[in-house]
Amino acid sequence: MMSYDKRHYDSVESWRSSESINLQYDRIAFTYAMISSDVKSILDVGCGTGLFFDYVLDRKDVKFERLLGSDASMGRLKYVKADRVNADITCLPVDGLSFDLVSAMEVFEHLSVDEFVQGVNELVRISKRYILISVPNNERLEDNFVICRSCKTRFHPSHHKRSFKPDNINDLFQECGYRATTIRVFGKTAEMVLLTPLYRWFKQIFPPVHRAESPCPVCGFLLKGEFRSTINPGKPGYLKRIANVLRLFWPTKYKGRWIIAMFEKTA
Repeated sequence: MMSYDKRHYDSVESWRSSESINLQYDRIAFTYAMISSDVKSILDVGCGTGLFFDYVLDRKDVKFERLLGSDASMGRLKYVKADRVNADITCLPVDGLSFDLVSAMEVFEHLSVDEFVQGVNELVRISKRYILISVPNNERLEDNFVICRSCKTRFHPSHHKRSFKPDNINDLFQECGYRATTIRVFGKTAEMVLLTPLYRWFKQIFPPVHRAESPCPVCGFLLKGEFRSTINPGKPGYLKRIANVLRLFWPTKYKGRWIIAMFEKTA
């Protein structure tokens, strides 16, 4: 039976929406600029619908000898313009030491404990010299938890399972013989002074029901329709509309949205 995690990733509409593409484009451009000129081959693990390779292939200044994207979702892979393989990060059908650079962007936050260890080992096994990753920066998973209308399970709507800070990224591949050469925080998210912590508290008491195209990881329930608050299901998104108005004048703090890190083999 298809896992509910896989069902979530097989839903491609949200991944190819103009809003999603615009949100990711600047991060991808920033990430690409970190790649050394001596890289001639790239394996992009968890490539999704291929937005990273779309950017790479549009570049006219650099030509790569080999590009390969891997993803566990066949529904997403059909959009990838480079060579592609249907595979999970825990077991990649790729020879060892076969790519100059192995990337995994917005992947590690989705992995369970066992998958995380296996994923790290696979990237190290395949990379000749570089590993490149990006993850959300210091994400408070509980801030985004939603509640399944069917079984009442609380879960992250994007199926995130872990959070990262720049400090713990630094040592991620150290025991495997890699050192972090560059760690940067990119993008920004807003936090309204006093109101954001208050909203966090509110959501702990009244978590929103889970949104469309995000199946519950426990029972698989899939809501079709608008994102609705449990406190007032007749007015979808009303809290977000209020927040957008308040941002026009309310004191706001910002933090980096993503951590992007480049690792290089030391031996």
